[in-house]
Amino acid sequence: MIGQNPDQTPRVARLPGVVAEDVVSVVPLTGSVGWGRINVEGYAPPPGQELQVDIRVAGTDYFRTMEIPVRKGRFFTEDDTADKPQVVIIDEKFAQRFWPDRDPIGKHLWFDPKKPFKIVGVVGVVKQYGLETDGKIATYFPHQQRPGNRMFLAVRTSSEVAGLSSAIAGEIHAVDPDVVVYGVRTMQERLHDSLARQRFSMRCECGFAWPGSAN
Repeated sequence: MIGQNPDQTPRVARLPGVVAEDVVSVVPLTGSVGWGRINVEGYAPPPGQELQVDIRVAGTDYFRTMEIPVRKGRFFTEDDTADKPQVVIIDEKFAQRFWPDRDPIGKHLWFDPKKPFKIVGVVGVVKQYGLETDGKIATYFPHQQRPGNRMFLAVRTSSEVAGLSSAIAGEIHAVDPDVVVYGVRTMQERLHDSLARQRFSMRCECGFAWPGSAN
């Protein structure tokens, strides 16, 4: 996890072995929660209910870094700044729920009806909370328009992370020595942990089911 100093990520991007990098508010397969209420153009929830979605903030190059494909529209660009029209990207699950036979590009979402966000892209679904968990429909907001106090830095490399992680931490500390860099793990390690939890859950279910099968 890093701070929001904009000088940190360009330094990391210049390191040998770094293919792509950018920030995100919640890293996949961590179990971290980022839910919230949102409104959808043309949809009114049942009385007493509200639509809850995953809310993520991502940098311009985050999707390329994580190799999340764009299905329709576009990714964020450097032009999606705070002084420009507000935009949002949704995942395929979101698009299928509200516009199964229509194009969602150009539709709007909002927290405040006076400040709508225009949908500019649809991306693939990400297993955010684990391989065994079917997550909520997801939205992504550009970091340039909704900067966060603390963001995770995702880095895709062409070399072994063991040696590169220290170099990445060094570049971050060169900009802000007080930043505490922690939780540095590869996606393979996070995937392994998710599979281990799934296997443990299956063993527990089998353990509880066994006595009943003897009746």
